[in-house]
Amino acid sequence: MPILRQAARAVLLDDSGRMALMHVARGGYHKLPGGGIEDGEDVFAALRREMREEAGAEIRITGEIGMTAEYLGDYRMKPFSYAYSALIVGTLGVSAFTEQERADGFVPEWVRPEEGIDAAALALGAWRVASGQSPVRCVTEGERRQYDCGGRLEINIAYP
Repeated sequence: MPILRQAARAVLLDDSGRMALMHVARGGYHKLPGGGIEDGEDVFAALRREMREEAGAEIRITGEIGMTAEYLGDYRMKPFSYAYSALIVGTLGVSAFTEQERADGFVPEWVRPEEGIDAAALALGAWRVASGQSPVRCVTEGERRQYDCGGRLEINIAYP
């Protein structure tokens, strides 16, 4: 039976419209800031705590984006991530990473949203090539990008 793990994540924007991404040096990937929901904690409390810990930010939640569910066979884990949009409130502080996150080389990066999507697609493409699958294909038409991830996932983004 897989272990169920629930997490809260955010597309967190600053006053300049840049979004927070966590770069994980040890794994060579990027992820949205956020993490596990602790016992006795609701998703909103977890989201606020994780944004303080990872991005050094107090936040205002502005919307619900959705949920992802994965099955990680190697870890016998089934993570559910609840994603929200949020804005920074006040002055950005300092991240308070756990010892494991520091060892893994977590670093917050602030990027334009289209750069964040590009980083995620490149990471997915590298993983697909390393695992013997076809790479992610990106089609750009003006301000529109489409990422084809081999039929299982397609990301369509139109930038204003």
